[in-house]
Amino acid sequence: MAEKTFTTTIVRNGSVCFIPLTFDPRDVFGKVRAPVKVTLNGYTFRSTIAAMGGPACIPLRRSHREAAGLEGGEAIDVRLEADTEPRRVEPPPDLVRAMKKTPGAQARWRSLSYTNQREAVEAIAAAKTPETRERRIAAAVARASGAAAKDAAPDASERIRAYLAALPPAARTALQKLRADIRSAAPDAEDYFSYRIPAFRLDGQTLVWCAAFTAHTSMYPITPALLKKHHVDVAGYATSKGTVRFPLAAPIPSALVKRLVKARVAEVRGTKKG
Repeated sequence: MAEKTFTTTIVRNGSVCFIPLTFDPRDVFGKVRAPVKVTLNGYTFRSTIAAMGGPACIPLRRSHREAAGLEGGEAIDVRLEADTEPRRVEPPPDLVRAMKKTPGAQARWRSLSYTNQREAVEAIAAAKTPETRERRIAAAVARASGAAAKDAAPDASERIRAYLAALPPAARTALQKLRADIRSAAPDAEDYFSYRIPAFRLDGQTLVWCAAFTAHTSMYPITPALLKKHHVDVAGYATSKGTVRFPLAAPIPSALVKRLVKARVAEVRGTKKG
């Protein structure tokens, strides 16, 4: 069975956390988006390798991070092994009953990905009140019946508006400016909402994520390789692996943001920067 053990540093930026891979998963598992079992700090969970518009990585949900006793930023040994076991999610009885009332919902549910099924069932299980549980069941049925497409543009726009509305005024203004600069540099990109933060997608691939925090906004993936290839200097701004941060105390550097975005456009489209 294919497996790989490697050392990496957990990346965390607010609610976003992931495990960067230090190798090409195609060399080990035959493809990028390979289903794997992940073991770190003695804790094992099932996941799928993601590309996320940049280097391959494994999303690290809060529940898994906490179960492994991690905060983010740790250098750690990670073991991956190919996950060949069937991935099935058993819907709770009340969800099954609700789907039976909607023609085609059960068949559509079976065609959903393991991740979509799991997220829906976990959201239902986490509901703290009967009313919340009912709403989440209704949402799961809507998705299963095809009435709601994951990350469809109108839904993404609504989720982005809700994200912005929940921010403090200074953070909201800064993120709106950052988003405006991104859109100016990539007018063909579309709104996208992924990993609970706003993003832009281009030609079916994630172009950039952008988020706001207490003291800064962030944009990623802005990797060292991207900066080197396109000769972009981010001196003066805090960076971590794949992320550049712009402090709220200073104006968004529009010219720099646009250079970074155009570099990402070139990377996504596989062309050289003009």
